[in-house]
Amino acid sequence: MNMPYIDFISYRGRAFFLGTLLLTTVFKAQIIVNVTLPWHANDILSRDFYRDIVSKHRKLGQHTSAKTGVIARTKEVYTESNRELTRISPRLISEKDDILKFVYRTSYEYIRDTYPVLPSSPFVQGKASNILVRGRFFSIFNTEGENIGNYFENSNYMPEGERLRLIQQALEKVIRVTLEDETY
Repeated sequence: MNMPYIDFISYRGRAFFLGTLLLTTVFKAQIIVNVTLPWHANDILSRDFYRDIVSKHRKLGQHTSAKTGVIARTKEVYTESNRELTRISPRLISEKDDILKFVYRTSYEYIRDTYPVLPSSPFVQGKASNILVRGRFFSIFNTEGENIGNYFENSNYMPEGERLRLIQQALEKVIRVTLEDETY
């Protein structure tokens, strides 16, 4: 019985290229073939530039090693100033709850008493307008309360005098809004 001769080497090559073609067209895949050639060249023209780079690097290394002592001595100055910007005095922190209580509770209670929603007599008008006025005041109080809360956070880098000034400005705005002084 005669067996047909099959050249498997050529079939392997054809199958590889056919499979590659199917993968790239059907699945939109990419095949990356890395071929490294045993070749290198000396760059004669840039050799002087590389020597200059090495000499500058040596000089820079000497310069930085000489400056590390100066940096170590002045590092504490910069670190201390950074700590100063994140430090809040314990007395100011103890006043935080009272300040926020004034903004959220005391001021709003005054507005609630000034603009009642439930009229004290049947002849009093303006129940809906009182609700709108209360909402306006409450939104201003919430905004200033959030600002004051942000001023008390350590992540805000500012000196304590600046924190106090900003807190006082926010409290002044709350008082003016409460007293209905529209110059804020």
